[in-house]
Amino acid sequence: MTDRPHLTAARAIARLEPLWVAIAAPLLLFPGSYIAFALILILLAPLARLLITGRLTRYSPLNFPVLAILLMALIGYLVSADPQLSWPKLWGIILQTAIFFAALNYIDTKRRLLWAAVLLLLLAPAVALLSLLGIDWSLVRLLPLNALYQDIPRLEPLALLPDYGLPTSRPLFHPREVGATIAFLLPLPLAMLLFGRGRRLRLLAAAATLPPLLLLLLTQAPMGFLGLAAALALFAVCWRWWTVIPMTLVGAGLAAAVLAYRPR
Repeated sequence: MTDRPHLTAARAIARLEPLWVAIAAPLLLFPGSYIAFALILILLAPLARLLITGRLTRYSPLNFPVLAILLMALIGYLVSADPQLSWPKLWGIILQTAIFFAALNYIDTKRRLLWAAVLLLLLAPAVALLSLLGIDWSLVRLLPLNALYQDIPRLEPLALLPDYGLPTSRPLFHPREVGATIAFLLPLPLAMLLFGRGRRLRLLAAAATLPPLLLLLLTQAPMGFLGLAAALALFAVCWRWWTVIPMTLVGAGLAAAVLAYRPR
């Protein structure tokens, strides 16, 4: 027995969920008058799935936490002292939610899981190379490397994109935000480099690790370094459980040094 035409169309729409989210992504990152179109795009697959299966998404233990974050973002926007600045942040969180549910519903076979892993592996260097063109290096605070930063090219047209919350005379990205993002993406290629099986996979992981790692060093972002340190600590514990003991001692020593030598 063949499906009705509308069910066949709904299945095709649901299967293409990553495509709809990918098309909507730039529209959500830089929200403008076309934001309603982007919202329709990310709702296409869930509504099609509801028609086919009677539910919007597959079950996952993270479903409710992700939706709770989305709800808190909406409440934060409603009570924000500067709605114009919070507006693009809200749509950024909506995009992250759409990506989570698209991945949850699309990755249901080992082959798709492999392709998703490769995509995530390449995401870190892609974000690093894109971010490199729009960072305001004058905001870097730790080490004075002005001579180095002056030689890094910057894509000024990025500063002209609408509704990103910065004056048009400023570049698009803050180095600390970039560093924190890189610290979030870098652990995956690092894990594949350290623990992956197969020479090709490890070579690909090494190539994907180098650009974001270099950019993280350039941004001098404390939160980025902290995130990377946490990831390396987790890797060490997974490799040898007893490493938690020296890491705890080192962490306690660093904390004591900071408390002892902080300005009075």
